[in-house]
Amino acid sequence: MALDKPGASKPVFVALCMELCDSGSLASKLEERSFPKLLAAEEEPAAAAARAGGAVGGSRARSPRVLDMVGIYLTVLEVACALRYLHARRLLHRDIKSANILLKASPTDPRGWMCKLADFGSALVLDQFQPPEEDDGDCEGGDQHHPPGSAGRWFAVQEQSWGTITHMSPESMDNNSRVDASSDIFALGIVMWEIASGRGYRPYKELAPEQIGAAVRGGLRPTFTPEVPAPYRALAQQCWASDPAARPTAVQVVAAVKQQLAALQSERRLARAASAATSSSTSATASAAASGASRQM
Repeated sequence: MALDKPGASKPVFVALCMELCDSGSLASKLEERSFPKLLAAEEEPAAAAARAGGAVGGSRARSPRVLDMVGIYLTVLEVACALRYLHARRLLHRDIKSANILLKASPTDPRGWMCKLADFGSALVLDQFQPPEEDDGDCEGGDQHHPPGSAGRWFAVQEQSWGTITHMSPESMDNNSRVDASSDIFALGIVMWEIASGRGYRPYKELAPEQIGAAVRGGLRPTFTPEVPAPYRALAQQCWASDPAARPTAVQVVAAVKQQLAALQSERRLARAASAATSSSTSATASAAASGASRQM
């Protein structure tokens, strides 16, 4: 099968690379609830409330959980970068889920590990090309799932549906169906929910497995918990759009996650600076008061 433009003859070569992933899988971390971490509410109450869309103030008992969004964004970013690499080579994974995201220990990472995408046994080569003049209009807006720099769209026709039903896009549930890179993006959106709100439960836990396919085709999607920031929720919802052409590409997901992570880190720096200034002002006021009291004595 060729990986270059139509007519090229470069074959796909398969190599087996062994790497020890000694920290388990993302699924195991979620199940044991050791990830994502919950931050103490007093660490950043105003910022947390603003990101969750709530108001500042109120009792601590009513405050939402404060998720370690830096760790969450780093995890999503690594998976999205892996998909960007695959899709640029016209490879479709077809089974993106937390159980297939293995973890390798990394002492320098704030999470203590890094993600490695695994299990390529069901991967497909996107070996068919639809030139732009043959597009039926569903790629409007430039959301085309093909490597940067090419025109048109790469896809494959899968003889048999494959994947994990909780993460499968509607179009990937059929035999002899046309699939492209957007199917992996759909699954990534579900993984984003698993990380931020799943707490170790499978998506659609209220449904029997045989009911999930029809429900997803009908538009059912997981529901995020209130503490998840609105931009993160919106990105996941774009990823699991019913229309494949409405989903972002892996390149776009990487850019969006980097932007959201940078905004969060900037917000935290400002919050720390404001906290330090307030602490300094309070200390100076206390010192002045003590000095005045001493003179009066």
